[in-house]
Amino acid sequence: MSSGSQAAFDKVKNLCYIRRQEPETITREEEINGEKCFIVFDDVDKGFYQLHGNAWQIWEMLDGKTSLEAIVDTLCVENEAERDEIQVDVCKFISKIGKKGLIKAAVKER
Repeated sequence: MSSGSQAAFDKVKNLCYIRRQEPETITREEEINGEKCFIVFDDVDKGFYQLHGNAWQIWEMLDGKTSLEAIVDTLCVENEAERDEIQVDVCKFISKIGKKGLIKAAVKER
């Protein structure tokens, strides 16, 4: 991870995000073309999103209590990937779903 990316992560690592939940979003597990994925239906914008791999794990941890750093820590334990790579993936996912309005709020970890 570049020093700029690390500095950016350091600024947000203690933030806790809350995903939008029912009735605003509906989630379910599906198998598409033999691959397990999770579908998020955004009832507000009427959009469907497919979450694969770590994306679903991250989504589930967006409970308003778990910081981004704790999410990265959990994914590091469960996957054989470099911490820097996981930090980048988490930040990209948060940015992507934030732009789609699927994150309800962000608060500082207490």
